[in-house]
Amino acid sequence: MATSLYIDLVANRLVKSLYSVAPINPSGLIRGDVLDLNLYFLQPTGISVSPYVPSDLSASSVKVAIGEKLAMPTAGTWTLDGTSLNYDATATQVQTALRSTQADAALTVTGSMADGFTVNWGVVGVEAILTGSSANLSPECDLTIGERRAGSASVIESQFVRVRLKPASYQDTFTNISTTVTATVTTLTGGTATASEVQKIAFSPYATGGTFSITFPGDTRSVTAAVVAGVFTTTANHGFALNQTIEGSGFTNEANWVEGTHYFVKAVPSPTTFTISATEGGAALTTATADAGTGTITSHARTTSELAATASAADVQAALQALSNIGADNVSVIGTAGQDFTLSFTGDKVTANFPAVTVSTTNLLAPYGKNASLTLATYQMSDILAAADSVVMSLEIQVVTGAYTTTVISQDVTVTADLIDGATLTPLPIATLLSLFAATDFSTLPTSNPGSGKVWLNGGVLQVGA
Repeated sequence: MATSLYIDLVANRLVKSLYSVAPINPSGLIRGDVLDLNLYFLQPTGISVSPYVPSDLSASSVKVAIGEKLAMPTAGTWTLDGTSLNYDATATQVQTALRSTQADAALTVTGSMADGFTVNWGVVGVEAILTGSSANLSPECDLTIGERRAGSASVIESQFVRVRLKPASYQDTFTNISTTVTATVTTLTGGTATASEVQKIAFSPYATGGTFSITFPGDTRSVTAAVVAGVFTTTANHGFALNQTIEGSGFTNEANWVEGTHYFVKAVPSPTTFTISATEGGAALTTATADAGTGTITSHARTTSELAATASAADVQAALQALSNIGADNVSVIGTAGQDFTLSFTGDKVTANFPAVTVSTTNLLAPYGKNASLTLATYQMSDILAAADSVVMSLEIQVVTGAYTTTVISQDVTVTADLIDGATLTPLPIATLLSLFAATDFSTLPTSNPGSGKVWLNGGVLQVGA
């Protein structure tokens, strides 16, 4: 089941749906889950009944992250300019290390692990950007080093060093969601001598653009042994409407009317009887007769005009009642624009069984959106949650269009610890593991098995004791 997030691009908040401006915080974010995530980007319309239209960001890329913005590592070491520093290093400790490696006794460092460190050299001149690694910190961290002020023959170099936790969950590879819409028609109640037909049209996914049409199919009714004095009698409720076009076939000895010719229903004395006229609204053919034999009466399919995806139930009802094979007051419609409609047949259509309507969705469009898998089953997520039942983290969604990066969502979400271990945790990338091993001094490890769960070197091979 997909988790859908609807993003108001103007208010920069998540809303309940395409049809609701109510702000929400996503629920059901559980450590260990892997989400099938759909993102929909919305532009407000200012119209209460249709508050949003989808925005086409198919040419843009998207990044989604869940994590702690200001959290710091809780264990491990990191390196700066070749010197190992603790996870909670102070500005004084960083300064001492850099004065040695840079051979600059006047170099100063201010700041903290939480705020970042500003490094100012003690003399003017160009300095190379410092290097470092955060591979041995836990939870996983990113180390960024940038130039605040470029040094020159008359300017002192200034650089900024910052350590930040990596997102607990991150995804930057999304695919565009198909805008194709299909319609499913279900007969909820079949028409019988005691029940009226009820059909339901459901669009999947919901339609937000384009047009559609509905066809009420043709139908065939058997007729009893004789047509007497212009009155046709069917073996079951026929459901014909006034002025509906029909034609007959299979009759014998018919008089004063012709098989295969279009006639119009003139009157409906009962659910199983009707009379015909040669023209719409014309006089009844009261002298029409026939020996029916295997006679049948066939009605003709009719299709509505194109209806907008935003058409209301009242719009759909009016379009169906305008069809000659349905007629005024012979169907009622309830439902929600673009989602589903329920058709209940009434009036001349009462207690008759009909074939299901058909819906043409070729011109309909589903909302533009982005889809990807977002895993909450990461070691980073477990490290951040630790033994807590739940942790409030930040959800951030960025849109990148050309050279422009825009953060469209930045809000708190709650991630809850899992009770069922639903997925295998995602390991560190191999490059990170190699970096971690390269920065680790294994010379202090024992060379004989120290016991269960202990790490030792067996002929140069790293092993875990049993």
